[in-house]
Amino acid sequence: MRKPVLKNNAHALAKLLAVLLTGTVLSVQALTLGDVQGDPVIGQPLDLSVHIQASPGEELSAGCVSADIYYAEARQKAPQITIHLTTLRLQLPAVIDEPVVTVLIRTFCGASQIRRYVLLADLPPSISATVVPMNNQPVAGLPSSQSGLSNAGGVPDVVVLPTG
Repeated sequence: MRKPVLKNNAHALAKLLAVLLTGTVLSVQALTLGDVQGDPVIGQPLDLSVHIQASPGEELSAGCVSADIYYAEARQKAPQITIHLTTLRLQLPAVIDEPVVTVLIRTFCGASQIRRYVLLADLPPSISATVVPMNNQPVAGLPSSQSGLSNAGGVPDVVVLPTG
């Protein structure tokens, strides 16, 4: 006679567990972090935007987001974070002094997530490249096939030098 009691308790426990898990799943915030907008430029402060999409009826506040920013491997101070409608904006007054910028964005209200963005900083527009042909003369000690000519047609190699 004891078996039906255990079977009923196990069935009731399974129902209770299903209700608890369903309640937990329904309370999780669905948040999507999109691609980064904005181009980091060496010698300028960082100013990036990320498209965010929350569940209908839910809003993300700046208090639910943190960001770590690295120029190469050097961690920078915390950026200013603002959220307006569907855009998360990160601003950092420290000028970019390395070609690789890494941004880690964490959300921790509702479901936690971390998204990592690795960006290559552009050169400032004031630095332009100038093409200068190399001297077309043979180099002493090299066979004529390696004398500075890139092919048999006699086209000289080119060197790109920054101006300024």
